[in-house]
Amino acid sequence: MATRTLQVTIQNTGSFSWTFVVGASISTNVAGTGCDLNVGGGQYTDLPLQTITLAPGQSGTLQWTFDDAKVGGTTVMPGQTLYAIVKVWQSQSGGVPQNCLAGAYKSFTAVGTSPSVQITQITVV
Repeated sequence: MATRTLQVTIQNTGSFSWTFVVGASISTNVAGTGCDLNVGGGQYTDLPLQTITLAPGQSGTLQWTFDDAKVGGTTVMPGQTLYAIVKVWQSQSGGVPQNCLAGAYKSFTAVGTSPSVQITQITVV
């Protein structure tokens, strides 16, 4: 297991305080841009939604921890490229984000876990 931390900093560029809803996914693929970003048919793991209240001009940082050895139940090999996809929404209703305001992604290299084996004996008779 390779526990990693995703940190996301957002800034309120508006003129009044707001509580933003922020979500992130770790994916083996990415497609689209901005609010149209998606996992592009790849395997993915959604991280829990978080909220952050920011005054005008204020920035804040959120973080999630995740295991990069498995994404969407699929084993990830060390060195594989993964994507952190992050979106910010205006609100949520019943745990479902509403009205996407921004979206971005960052690629990174998986640490993952490698199978480990040792040959302890070979006998030829």
